[in-house]
Amino acid sequence: MSIKYTGLISPLDGAPKYFSERGIPLITQWLEDAGEEISPVLTMENYEKWYCMYIIYPSGKVEKVTPSLEDTCDTWYDHAVYPSYFHLIAERFGCTYDNRTFALVCERFVEDVLDGKWTALSEYLPKE
Repeated sequence: MSIKYTGLISPLDGAPKYFSERGIPLITQWLEDAGEEISPVLTMENYEKWYCMYIIYPSGKVEKVTPSLEDTCDTWYDHAVYPSYFHLIAERFGCTYDNRTFALVCERFVEDVLDGKWTALSEYLPKE
């Protein structure tokens, strides 16, 4: 059976294998080996609007992560997630994330929240 790819971003290699519960491909489509252990990966749907985040586990299981009521207002703005919040959720759940996904988190945030002003993004990036 052939899978029709319907996401906004084409896959880097082959047909997508990780999907949301709505059947939408996730941005991350591969798990990188960080030494001997593979960490779960935090990602988003490959879609024009975001409602939640997803964790892909090394087993291939996909789990939806919805925003918590305990979090502050600096988490989501309409369909964009704050980059620092995305990073925080990855840390909370012991996840990594790939550069492509984080770049798209930043791009959506710049477009939707900062009106295309990339120079303002640094204020919303994770701090060390």
